[in-house]
Amino acid sequence: MTPTPVDRQPDPNGDALDQAPRADDLRAVLSGLPRRDPTWLAPGVHDQPVSPSEAARKLAELDPVDRRICILVHGLGLSLGCVSFTLKLDPTVVSWRIQQILRDEQHPLGDPRLEAGIAGLMRDPHPDVREGLQAGEDSWNGLELARHFPPEVRSRLLARLVRDEDETTAEQARPGIGVGVLLLVGTVALAFLIYGAVLDKNPMWRGKNFLRRGEPTQARAAFRQAGNSAEVRMWVAIAWLSEGRFLAALREIEEGDDGRWLGTFHPVDLPLEPLVQDADSGALLPRGMILRRRPEFIYDGSRSGSLDLDLPRRRSTPLPRTADRDETLAKLPYPDDWTSLPDGSGIWSIPGKTGGTRDIASFEVLSSERHREIQTTLAVRLTAHVPREAKLFLRGHYYLNSGLYMKAADQFVLLAKRFPAAAYPQRVLDEIGIALGVDPTVFLR
Repeated sequence: MTPTPVDRQPDPNGDALDQAPRADDLRAVLSGLPRRDPTWLAPGVHDQPVSPSEAARKLAELDPVDRRICILVHGLGLSLGCVSFTLKLDPTVVSWRIQQILRDEQHPLGDPRLEAGIAGLMRDPHPDVREGLQAGEDSWNGLELARHFPPEVRSRLLARLVRDEDETTAEQARPGIGVGVLLLVGTVALAFLIYGAVLDKNPMWRGKNFLRRGEPTQARAAFRQAGNSAEVRMWVAIAWLSEGRFLAALREIEEGDDGRWLGTFHPVDLPLEPLVQDADSGALLPRGMILRRRPEFIYDGSRSGSLDLDLPRRRSTPLPRTADRDETLAKLPYPDDWTSLPDGSGIWSIPGKTGGTRDIASFEVLSSERHREIQTTLAVRLTAHVPREAKLFLRGHYYLNSGLYMKAADQFVLLAKRFPAAAYPQRVLDEIGIALGVDPTVFLR
């Protein structure tokens, strides 16, 4: 009988097991699995797939790692945890890479038709579709494609499948404890030991664990053992960001990012593109694109009279009296008796410095759908392994790339407070202030 991976000893020179299983062994195990639906990553309905030829053309464009992800997720219906272990990628990176494969201008979070087409191509017979197949591959069938994985990938995949099968068997065997159950427990325990050894030897996972423990120096050392890929260098940059070492992080990003890994989280070029706003207006914030539907109004505190808002109809509320009307800023919460703002563009105004004039500011409320897309993207990409300081930096640049200057300012204000000696957060706040036409100190109030 062919020994299973749990019968072998770990390779002391790497995280692959001692002997790679034969391709036929892996195919036999995969063939014995129940047919599982893929984990759909693109939001929407998957009942109108693209043609098999179109799916094959897309797969032909992928690099080897993305191709293996599609084979495992869409062709074999394996879980993200299994794919993560097999390919030595964080599960959130797996899901993000799939979304990058599936996204286009009309589907920023992934096209469900393309995802359904890829799954259909790999799960149903399409012998006539040959485009994109590599040497030795006879079809796009997922079972056949997995046979051509590198030996170390086949080893990890088979080890994970055996572990999952043992765990399922042990669960089904309850209640009752006997020799058979003890053997199952021992097998599962051994599989976990092997799995833990692999995790400990994986420098990426080790680096992320260091980050979670607040040890960025050790994290960088671990990451650098994983090579010099864009993903590795971005995690090194994240470790720099956790310490407020912004210039070191920016240098790492500039030299290492190939445009795929950070995407819309990539730091923007300064200066920012200015918005068309009146820099002399006493109506300060909100300006530009906003997410809040009941925003706070910040204005020149020396003014008296009323605040008027046009969206979708004109509304007016008196400005509160202040003890002394000087040049200080004033805040007005969104009135309780006003309905929340709808989607669209709005204008608000306060009395001008001279009689009969009004100072105005304009804004645009993003749609609920776009708001949900932003929240989903942030949740998927900024995982628990990313330290809070790095999340603020990356989230801030994501908002800048999305045109949400006020939301970006909120992130860099927190960074400026966390690292008061660092010049970079204040520089970004200065640029946001110039772009919005306001003094940057307004963000600190």
